[in-house]
Amino acid sequence: MKRNIVLALIAALILAMAGVGCAQTGGSGAIGEAKAEAEPGPEAYTVTKHGQILGPDGNCLWQLPKWEYSDYLYCEAQIVERAGHVYAVYHSGGATMGSDHQVRLTPSEAVELDSNKNIFEYDGVSFGTTTWVPPGPDNLYMKKDGKDWVKIGDPKLIYGWNYHVEEDGSEGGSPVAQMEYDGNRYLYVIGFEGISMEHSKAVKQHPGVYRVDIKTNETVRISPEDKDVIEFEIKDGEVVY
Repeated sequence: MKRNIVLALIAALILAMAGVGCAQTGGSGAIGEAKAEAEPGPEAYTVTKHGQILGPDGNCLWQLPKWEYSDYLYCEAQIVERAGHVYAVYHSGGATMGSDHQVRLTPSEAVELDSNKNIFEYDGVSFGTTTWVPPGPDNLYMKKDGKDWVKIGDPKLIYGWNYHVEEDGSEGGSPVAQMEYDGNRYLYVIGFEGISMEHSKAVKQHPGVYRVDIKTNETVRISPEDKDVIEFEIKDGEVVY
């Protein structure tokens, strides 16, 4: 009896040291849950070389998948803070055909959100922009508690991307996780107007800050049209970029 217990303990220790497995935790995935005042920030979480995401107490919250091109390397994850919540974000699979993942972290659990979106969760409502390649317009979404995702904003715009169209017609870019919500009516987000043709020649376009009225869908650019703006914040009620 004692010998069996000792062997079981040794086996468990070996598995832990090898980084094999991680007891995944889970939750309801409810949108817009308020962050507890004492909830720790990103610095309290650790990503190990075995692809485990550890909580503040060293407990394993999430096991990252293996990297597509390796039998022993794991997907790289970043621990970030968005709208007062902490997340692990990572990409799995190939560069084009793979998936982007966002996992909400708390000291006691990890909950994966919808894939291929940069999601910002607020009290009772969430917003997301799609990250798949290539990006397309009309990709800004809103989700209220217990409801499905719905599109909002100007359907002509590409949201959440640092995207460019040059004068020679070339274009390209990458996703930007940048968004602010005033808690009532207005959402501020990076947007891009797409391709503008003038005398059969593409006109250089610039990403910028747009204000979206989530009640009426009125969408207004508030940063200069001739400048690239992909970072901003709200200070004292003013948008600073």
